Amino acid sequence: MSKPRLQNWPTALAAYLTASRTKKFAWGEHDCCLFSAGAIAAQTGEDPAAELRGTYHTAKEATALIRTRYEGSLWNVPEQHGLRLVDVRHAGRGDIVGDVLERRRILGVCAGARSAFLTTRGLVWRDTLACRFAWRIA
Repeated sequence: MSKPRLQNWPTALAAYLTASRTKKFAWGEHDCCLFSAGAIAAQTGEDPAAELRGTYHTAKEATALIRTRYEGSLWNVPEQHGLRLVDVRHAGRGDIVGDVLERRRILGVCAGARSAFLTTRGLVWRDTLACRFAWRIA
């Protein structure tokens, strides 16, 4: 991907995260992968998941998609979309992070010292340094 961030990316990212707080979880529309991709789109103007939106509607279908397109691991999604794995200690605002929540691998968005993750219960925040992985978007 390596697309540079837009000039107004901090404002766009903040607006995106604020809007995501009230938007309900929905597989294939607003789940952890699409939430993370939406954050990338807000910052770069390019949605890495545009072709995937609306193509699956259940957890089972999402798992099948990850199995076929991403070699069976959610952790492969960011890198296959051109993001570079970095040490989580170097994650910056807007970067994508990965962790395990509710016994499920999940992608989120670094907002600085805290990172946002979209779960079936809504947006959950946790310490960025507690995350397992981070991927740089630009």
